[in-house]
Amino acid sequence: MSGRHGTLHQLYQGVTGEFVVIGEHSGLDVAADSKGLLHARPLAAGRGAHSAYPWLGDNALDRLVTTVARLLARYPRPNEAAWRTTLNLARIDTPNRAFNQISARAEAWLDISFPTENGDLGGRTVEEVTQFLGAFCEPGVVAVVDQLEPAHHADHDRSEVSLLQRAAHRQGYRAEFLYKHGAGDGRSTPVEASTRSRSGWRRRSARGPGVCRRCPL
Repeated sequence: MSGRHGTLHQLYQGVTGEFVVIGEHSGLDVAADSKGLLHARPLAAGRGAHSAYPWLGDNALDRLVTTVARLLARYPRPNEAAWRTTLNLARIDTPNRAFNQISARAEAWLDISFPTENGDLGGRTVEEVTQFLGAFCEPGVVAVVDQLEPAHHADHDRSEVSLLQRAAHRQGYRAEFLYKHGAGDGRSTPVEASTRSRSGWRRRSARGPGVCRRCPL
């Protein structure tokens, strides 16, 4: 088991370490960086009415779509692998099930992946991220953060990382640095085991990631 039910559970049980190696399938390449994870839901409230009389209603979907469009403009979809923040609009929903009804409520599901270099989300609390998302919201829309996991970074110059690479070299592997676009178990390492850098929290752990493209910073 991994994630909250594995790595994080062990930390809650008091397991600690100055430097942690988390083994995953990587071809013995070293992932010292993986993105953080944010799941958020903008919730829109309006006023229902019959669509033949739009002046009597206030369409929550209109407010929601405008809010989501602002966030998509902030984090546009890359056309190729890039080490930057990405946003996936996973769902837009409303209780309305009729063509001729103005929606009184609506919500969207957002999945955001971000590196430590992201000043908007990296090293932020749930309250700070909620406030940040609120700046994109139309009146009548509030942002709810369901899950926030920090990005992971281990200093590439640490002696422990060099030892890992040399061990892999002796087995005939290149042991290059990989940048994992998805969140990994390294996100569970505690803040107390980190050192501050100009780009965010540097977490003292390194991992072998799942298969992913190698991306330049």
